Order: sequence, then C-alpha cells, then structure tokens
Amino acid sequence: MKDFPAILRCAAGLVAVAVAAAVADNCVRGALPWRGDWENHAETKARALGAKAVTLRGLLDAKEALRLDARSRAAYDAGHIPGALSFPAADRDEAFAEHAAALSGARGILVYCDSPACDEALQVLQFLASTGLTNLLYYAGGWEEYAREKESIAPEDAR
Repeated sequence: MKDFPAILRCAAGLVAVAVAAAVADNCVRGALPWRGDWENHAETKARALGAKAVTLRGLLDAKEALRLDARSRAAYDAGHIPGALSFPAADRDEAFAEHAAALSGARGILVYCDSPACDEALQVLQFLASTGLTNLLYYAGGWEEYAREKESIAPEDAR
C-alpha cells in the first residue's frame, strides 16, 4: 500500500487531462455538451405559445380540462388517453369545427401527441392560440408516456 499516494497522483493526473481535453473540445466546437438547445425544446415552444407544460401528474390533475389528441385519427383509434377527443393536427380546421362547442366551454384545453419528439401538439396549440383560446396545457410525455405508465395510474385518476 506504499504505492497508494502514487496511484492517487496518477488518477488525479488522468482526471486533469480528461478535463483539459473536454475544455479544448468545447472551445473547438463552440458548444458545451450539457447545454441544451432550449429554443427548440418542446416545452419552451409550448410556453412561447402561451401554454403551460404539464407532467403526467399534471395531466391526471387536470380532470376538468378538455383533452385533445393531436395525432392522426388512426393513431387515436389505436389507443388514446381516456376522455380525449381526436383533433388531428393535419385536419385541425375540421376538428375545430367538429369540437367548437366543447372548446368554447372548456375550462382548460390539454393537448398531446406521441412524445416530445412529435410536433403535432405544438401545431394544434399554435392553431388554438391563434383563435384566441387561452388556458392551454401541453402534455409533452404524450401517448407513449401515458401508455407506458398507465398500469401504475390509479383508476380514479385515469378518468
């Protein structure tokens, strides 16, 4: 164990070299790898449209909000969050006309699609905001998160 201090010095040297290499790489590339592109982050885009981003818990707590599934009708028919109405981004004008009464009386409007990687919910949020509707909610986890977690959701929360 008399070589233990030498091992520590060697490990510290390796850490110093790794840090120096990371700093040099960041200088060359001009971006830190742990800094996200927040302008293109789904929740940031939703907030810019006036929508509040919610988690799965927020989705479950927003029991009075009208839920809109922004995916295609085929995806909606294959499975959707309970109580959601089909409001395909591609057919938003028709969906708006179909659900006008529900939208006008809604205390909140929660929109989702598949996951944070899809942009249909953002398209629908932008459309709804342009019509003057407010109290918009965005569930970024979407159908994928809900389907993955639905077994752990209490029946009274599932609505």
